[in-house]
Amino acid sequence: MTFTRTLKPQTISFYDLPLEIISHIIPEIALHRDLIAFACTSKLSSHLIIPQHTEYRTLSIGFEECDHIWKHLALHPELTCNFREVTLEGNYHRNLHLPSTLVVTQPTEDEDQRDYEQEQRDLITSIGYMSRLTQFVWHYHSFWTLGLPDFGALLFETLERLPSLQDVQLDITKDFNPGILLEELKLWKMSRLRSLELKGGLWHSHLIPSQSLTTWLQSLSSISSLSLPFQVIESHTENLFFPNLKNFSISTVHSPPFAVPVIIAFLERHPSLEGLSWSAIEAFTITPSPNFLPNLKKLSCIYNIFSGIMSSTRWPARKLEFLELNWRNNDINLLEALCNSSYLNPYTLRKLGLTHDWNANNLYTLAQTFPRIEVLSLHWLTRGGKKWHDFESLADSLSNFKRLQVLKDNELWVDIVPSDGPVVIDDKLQALVDDRVGKLAHRCPNLRVVTHPRTWDYRILITRENGEILLEDGKRGPLRPFDWFGGDW
Repeated sequence: MTFTRTLKPQTISFYDLPLEIISHIIPEIALHRDLIAFACTSKLSSHLIIPQHTEYRTLSIGFEECDHIWKHLALHPELTCNFREVTLEGNYHRNLHLPSTLVVTQPTEDEDQRDYEQEQRDLITSIGYMSRLTQFVWHYHSFWTLGLPDFGALLFETLERLPSLQDVQLDITKDFNPGILLEELKLWKMSRLRSLELKGGLWHSHLIPSQSLTTWLQSLSSISSLSLPFQVIESHTENLFFPNLKNFSISTVHSPPFAVPVIIAFLERHPSLEGLSWSAIEAFTITPSPNFLPNLKKLSCIYNIFSGIMSSTRWPARKLEFLELNWRNNDINLLEALCNSSYLNPYTLRKLGLTHDWNANNLYTLAQTFPRIEVLSLHWLTRGGKKWHDFESLADSLSNFKRLQVLKDNELWVDIVPSDGPVVIDDKLQALVDDRVGKLAHRCPNLRVVTHPRTWDYRILITRENGEILLEDGKRGPLRPFDWFGGDW
């Protein structure tokens, strides 16, 4: 008789893996909510994740916090390497996000005793440790002109060595020395960048020779998302071409009349564009070539630009997924023009932002024309500050949007929240807010995010559990480049 021995496969738990392997897996978890969920699975996960990862993924730091935070980060590369996003806040940007639990270094009490050169050395050292950094945002502050004379060059040189860096935003005022910037741009060969946003007065001025800036921009061959003021492409625009460009944002506010044809020419050289945000307040007509931007899916602009792009369309109708129109000219019935457009496929639109003289009837018309809207941002034309609709009729109208998930509409709170000054959410106001959101959630079964009455950077999050509607306040994360195409506005 022959016997065969079989071996039962051994089941290995995740926590049976060596600690070194687990420690290499955790940094690959990208989202904060996934980190928290994993941390809640066991004491070991919690020990490895909190606060080493929960407080060391996003850093938004201002001038006042520089000395002790950067010192702490320079001393702890094992923590600093976990950062994915860094924002150097400026004079007027104060959306701070700092580590705290493990920080033992203390800020310098006497401002005159601060060592700016050492602070900047600590900053450069710390950023050099951030091997997983994907996004860097720099808002100008006069602090950056203090300390090391070659600080900018050292900073860009350090960023250039980071293998994961893909998104950069430079928000610089005219106070910055453009000569210094030019030297830094020559050193900065960021050919792997995917997203670049240039903001601030420096880029609007003519302090930087256009040829130097053009040469630098041309080196960014992998750019897929680009945001520029008109003045950057005004000269030598025929030399600017980005073969991988998908999203483009530009502002022509207060630009000369010849700006429009220059921009049209630039856009026509990039037919692969899928997203366009064109900020303008002037009324002008555009006449692009036939089938202009045939791959366009996301558009944010005023009505005149929208109308010109639509008129260039050849069949089939455009399959826009995102559309934001802002127009306050009462001579144009924006809703009628939008709903009757034969150039727009009504079944592909998922996100819509619109300024209009809203009422129950035209909201119903909008819902019937675009039945697949999931994200809706309503901008209301004011009528002398008077409340001219009631919440119940508004909620009934919104129930016609069967797939609505995200609603941005400050008129929800117009009669219960003061229009000026800070909003204090006391128990009485909180009860009113919760009651309204609860009624909306019953009428719109897919609704999950609603505008918060306090401020733009808070939202009310809606979840459903065992037939019960649960509400909580959620703070928006820091604004990222191209958030105008973001999921929840």
